[in-house]
Amino acid sequence: MILIFYYCCFDHRQVFELSTGLSNVIIAYSKKWRYENIISIINIVLAIPLNIFMVNRFGMIGAAYTTLILLVTMFVIRMIILYRSYNLFPFQYLPSIY
Repeated sequence: MILIFYYCCFDHRQVFELSTGLSNVIIAYSKKWRYENIISIINIVLAIPLNIFMVNRFGMIGAAYTTLILLVTMFVIRMIILYRSYNLFPFQYLPSIY
């Protein structure tokens, strides 16, 4: 049962991370690099109390839920920054130039 949950959460998380993976690189090497530091600090500050709460409530699965919640939150914040700052969205259609 735990292996099925692991497969469902973490393999899908990696696909999601790959589809938005360059967002942190774009932000880190742009003029908005401070936002990447702020996102990381927010992630760390939220991780500790959320892990304590979720592990006490759900056990080992709570740590997986916490990781999933924090990663999705982090990616959504990055997508908002990219869209508002550079009008970029990783899932938009761009016509081919060839």
